[in-house]
Amino acid sequence: LNDAQCQYLTDAYDASIRHVDQQIGRLFDAINPEETTTIVSSDHGEELWEHGHFGHGQGSSASSRSMTLYEEVLQVPLVVADGASDCVVDEPVSLLDLVPTVLDIADVELEPDLLGSSLRDGREPYDTPVIAQATIPPDPVVFAKEADSTVLSSIKTDGGKYIHCEGRFEEFYDLNDDPGEQNDVLDDH
Repeated sequence: LNDAQCQYLTDAYDASIRHVDQQIGRLFDAINPEETTTIVSSDHGEELWEHGHFGHGQGSSASSRSMTLYEEVLQVPLVVADGASDCVVDEPVSLLDLVPTVLDIADVELEPDLLGSSLRDGREPYDTPVIAQATIPPDPVVFAKEADSTVLSSIKTDGGKYIHCEGRFEEFYDLNDDPGEQNDVLDDH
């Protein structure tokens, strides 16, 4: 694709986000927020050529380009509106925090061994690593059948992110200095 075509697709993606945001606003306007809990999230973001690819993983074989675990794919919206809390969390959270949050909103006592924590309590800077994982190829049926299938994992801590693709590569990014993950500094660590 040429630059104009890439820009067109990027603009179309931005327009779809604006449209969804407007529709969520209409939903919030139509419900009684004091009596309704609303949760909005997404399963993944999209690459818009930040690392040379478009989309969020294509292909049905282990040799095709697959899902990546860069921030543009991992950072997703999460809005929990319960009408009872006035809390905005600016720190990274894990989807593990969603179940404790829903149980907390429903006034269900949390089991002590439940992973994650309720977001209603606010959040100090996140001190628990955020872990992500994907498979190559992304299709679970094909993944189970192909001999060269592999697992892609990442762990994000305060300021750093390590990405490991079993038997293929590993990368490390200093997210404080390089939030766009353009400069792999694994050799420095």
